[in-house]
Amino acid sequence: MVDRNLGHYVLVTVIVVNKEGRYLIAKRADWEKNFPGRWTVPGGKLEVLDYVLRKKDTPHHWYNIFEGLAKREIMEEVGLEIGNIGYVTSLAFVRSDEVPALIVSLYANAKSEDVKLGEGMTDFAWVSLDEAKGYDLIDGIYEELEILDKKLSSKDDSGEPNSGEEVGGKGEDEEQKKEVMRDVTLVLPLRNGRILLGMKKRGFGEGKINGFGGKLNEGESIVDGAVRELGEEIGIRAAPENLKKVGELAFRFPCREDDAWDQLVHVFTVEDWDGEPVESEEMSCDWYGFDEIPFEHMWDDDKHWLPRVLDGKKVRGKFEFGDDNSTISKSEIGDLD
Repeated sequence: MVDRNLGHYVLVTVIVVNKEGRYLIAKRADWEKNFPGRWTVPGGKLEVLDYVLRKKDTPHHWYNIFEGLAKREIMEEVGLEIGNIGYVTSLAFVRSDEVPALIVSLYANAKSEDVKLGEGMTDFAWVSLDEAKGYDLIDGIYEELEILDKKLSSKDDSGEPNSGEEVGGKGEDEEQKKEVMRDVTLVLPLRNGRILLGMKKRGFGEGKINGFGGKLNEGESIVDGAVRELGEEIGIRAAPENLKKVGELAFRFPCREDDAWDQLVHVFTVEDWDGEPVESEEMSCDWYGFDEIPFEHMWDDDKHWLPRVLDGKKVRGKFEFGDDNSTISKSEIGDLD
């Protein structure tokens, strides 16, 4: 039995608003465990890893936690950047396992309408409040849309900023931007109990053994970027649907003068592809048994999360490097939903 007074399972939902004042909803995949095939707004649960490795804003506190979570979930689920995050409402319920849950409903302006659906979502629509009635929404979502619609309508009537204009202060938005990290891909080819790894010949991570991947091109989705990097680095062709997302790893290098190395790495495995791996100007490639992985020649974080992935788990981790920019000084690892 869970003591309901000890704490809550905390979630954030985000209603994304475009310049025309329409709301973004998305359809959950039929294979999702919770609410399969139903329409919702993006969101996700708050985890300690969402803030614990950040620099504290006071000696004891972190600020803008929900805002950072909102930005991450929106990027993961619908591939959009957002700004001017505001509050809609909050609600609570008790789950079937008797754990109390708190949902904080937010809204934000979309910086573009170029939606790129992530894993778990199969369709999307920009809708008015009236049009939303025609969709099979998860319980409570329409009510949140209705609350926001009234809020934005009252601002229009009073002459205050509407959904197409900035609603947050510059200082707040600038603080939120600090938590946005560049997206990077990492793909681990697996076959017959072995993993394909390569030694980086140039650039970031030169001389270290790693999987295959890199930063995204402008306008490129995370999965498309992962597929492209596989082809460029070792010459194999994988269909996007054959990549399985197994991790999200945030890396910070606070001792560097800039944040050029800070990144959010999206980790995939792939077991089905065309072509044979070949060495390129950028990467070598060699097969290793799961018990033969050369961690001594890899990034310091790999030994913390890679064995869990090879054991069939999905991981979410945050790693902070020390003053040598090579050794992990702080880390947190949890499960990726």
